[in-house]
Amino acid sequence: MSTIVVAIEMTFILFSILTSIIMLSTNINNYRNENKEHIISVLKANEKQLEERKEALISFSYELMSTQSFQYLQSHYYEMKEDYYSHSLLINECKNDLNTLIAYYPITYSSSVYISGNDDFDDIYISTMDDESLKEKFDYFKENYSLNKFFYVYDDFIYFAYGKEDLSALLTIKLSDEYLLSFFLQGGTLFDKNKSFKCKNADGELAIITTNVDNMNDFSINDESLFTNEAIIEGSTIYVKYYYLDSFYLYTVISLHSIIIRLFLPMLLIFLFIFICEIIVGVLLTYNLASKPMKNVLESMEKVEEGDFSIQIKDHTITDFQDIYDGFNKMAASLNSSINENYIQQLRIKESEFKYLQSQINPHFLYNCFANISSLCQINDNETAFLLTKHLSKYYFYITEGQAIVNLEDEYNNLMHFLQIQKIRFGDRVIYDIDEIQKEAQKILIPKLTLQPIVENSFKYTFSKISHGGILRIRSYQEYDYYIIKISDNGNILTNEDVERLNKKIANSSLVGQHGLTNIYRRLEYYSNGKSTIHLSIGELKGLQVEIRLYIGEENEKN
Repeated sequence: MSTIVVAIEMTFILFSILTSIIMLSTNINNYRNENKEHIISVLKANEKQLEERKEALISFSYELMSTQSFQYLQSHYYEMKEDYYSHSLLINECKNDLNTLIAYYPITYSSSVYISGNDDFDDIYISTMDDESLKEKFDYFKENYSLNKFFYVYDDFIYFAYGKEDLSALLTIKLSDEYLLSFFLQGGTLFDKNKSFKCKNADGELAIITTNVDNMNDFSINDESLFTNEAIIEGSTIYVKYYYLDSFYLYTVISLHSIIIRLFLPMLLIFLFIFICEIIVGVLLTYNLASKPMKNVLESMEKVEEGDFSIQIKDHTITDFQDIYDGFNKMAASLNSSINENYIQQLRIKESEFKYLQSQINPHFLYNCFANISSLCQINDNETAFLLTKHLSKYYFYITEGQAIVNLEDEYNNLMHFLQIQKIRFGDRVIYDIDEIQKEAQKILIPKLTLQPIVENSFKYTFSKISHGGILRIRSYQEYDYYIIKISDNGNILTNEDVERLNKKIANSSLVGQHGLTNIYRRLEYYSNGKSTIHLSIGELKGLQVEIRLYIGEENEKN
């Protein structure tokens, strides 16, 4: 009997060794793939953020060239050449606008404006910095400028250019190397004005090359085919190339070799230690065959008493105790399933609410509001600055309160504070067509932060990309046992097929934190026992329409 037990134990040990090797190899592969996916996600996130900054620069440039002082300077400058005071005033106003651009957008380092002259007068050049080669720079941009391209590499620097179609006026913005350096460092990548360079982090594992690939061999990168827009893993090295701002490539090489050794060598040593212990324990257990089954049962029962309902007895060496083992395992599994089902559901809801609150404390939104307040103070518009500050404080006070369920009236009031902020920020770019909440519906219970994130999506994906003509419409009314709220815009960026895919994704997803609308759907479904819901469609304005159906029968929402 002892020989059989030893043979079984040795077989188990060999199986454990093989399993551990497979697990270790799988973990290493998973680690490499996770790093690959992380790199791509960081590069895409960087691209998205840079695109947002590009849109902001385009919007500012358009507004600058539309100002009265700029247009007057362009059309009447030569008529007032002898009027020194008026001449200086217009030049200073334009320069102040350029300085405002630099103050509000950290990505900018300096900016310049060119206005074409005529047969009698020279061209006009205005810059925030002294630049002896200003004319030479603008000659380059006038020669290479395209209405469909905004970024250019000139003299080892990246410039943003925006001009009128006839090139009678042209604005250039030199991007800040220091800002771009800190920007890419946040995602684990680096940028420098030099056309090609090599830099390493503290562990010597990160190499970056930008723009010029002629010198790649100097950095031991012999095959450019390794670099694509999707990361490639060769051994323990990841290669990726990414194109930014239509002007430069970011080449990234990341070696995981030393990190893998540092992370997984301790795990390997632990496995070896466990294997040795298993051999010793296996030999000792041959002398304890009679007490082992009972010992397993007693130890498992003690763990159940301590609250560990996930325990399972997996000893199959003694068949006489198998019925006892099976009965115990079924009992423990049943208890564990009953306890975990409710616990996991509560955990998902709490995680969803936390992610929602966290997502609303948006530092970029808060920064923009502070920038607006600063701008209003500079122009002595204290009343508007006061209103913006008041609505901003009430908005953040509401979203940081601890209540998970609120009255529809409170949720709607918070939405109004948010819209007042956006009205100040967006001005007349958006038209608002909003119904009042009916009096009898004001006390309907609803999960906090249900309405505002939907409206925020309209500003983020539609109104931020247009200069005028935006429409936001909110309709609310009662229909049988439901109170209906419809939120729509005129974005016209989604097709019916896109909307149908979104509806399926929202309805079928069981995970929290994956999509904002998914979170709203799951929270409504949970708090109303599945009776309240949302539905997406293309609305009358040809943009996305989100319909929220709040059940107002005998059970309004789960308290």
